[in-house]
Amino acid sequence: KKTYLDVLVEYSPAVKKLLKKYKEFPIYLLEKQINELGQQSYFLNINKNDKDTFKLPIELMSAGMQNNSFLLSTILSLPKNGRLILDELDQAVHPTTIHDFLNIVKEKNIVIK
Repeated sequence: KKTYLDVLVEYSPAVKKLLKKYKEFPIYLLEKQINELGQQSYFLNINKNDKDTFKLPIELMSAGMQNNSFLLSTILSLPKNGRLILDELDQAVHPTTIHDFLNIVKEKNIVIK
């Protein structure tokens, strides 16, 4: 059974690729770690520049970054001709990334309600 965090981790490379072209966003990947007791932890690996990276617990990720990443991950995970029920698009997608969001929706023929 997948959680929303598992969806974020799974589609993190694709979201990173989309967001890489925007200077407003840090370059990051989400990862999941499971310790020897089977406990799961989620981390945000941020590339400060080409050489330096640092890791933060996902709880420190801003709500805006979480919303944007989750919505982009969700539409990337939908099949062609999929359906998405969405409330308050302006709160979920950063204004800078709306173009990419709409391109994915168009490419996959996703119906938004």
